Amino acid sequence: RLRERLSAQDAAFLLVTSPEQASLDEAAYFRDMLHERKLPFAGYVLNRSWAREDGLAAPEELLRHVADDTARGGVEALIRLAEQERARAEVHRGLLQRLAEKLPAGAVAVAAPESGGELEDFGGLVRLGDALATS
Repeated sequence: RLRERLSAQDAAFLLVTSPEQASLDEAAYFRDMLHERKLPFAGYVLNRSWAREDGLAAPEELLRHVADDTARGGVEALIRLAEQERARAEVHRGLLQRLAEKLPAGAVAVAAPESGGELEDFGGLVRLGDALATS
């Protein structure tokens, strides 16, 4: 009965992965298994992703408001961190694009920010849904 239910027209698998290579490989494996078993596949959720962080703050703007060297050093440290975050966001956008390129018609690839905790139970899926709905 479970196979029948999972094969129904109103059911589909949505694979949740993270930007880590091991997780991406595992998602690809499960995608292949779904295909082999002719089970419906709805797409991917790239969890714990920075792909949607295209509006990251620009701490460079703070430099014009600091006068002393100590504050300037702090802002420059923030600028370096912001550059790392922007680079991570770009990598994650590339991962999301590659996931999207492999989708069948009607399937989706979406990014979800860190939702706090693991997605191993119903509560985790609810947090993921909330993160997708609010971002």
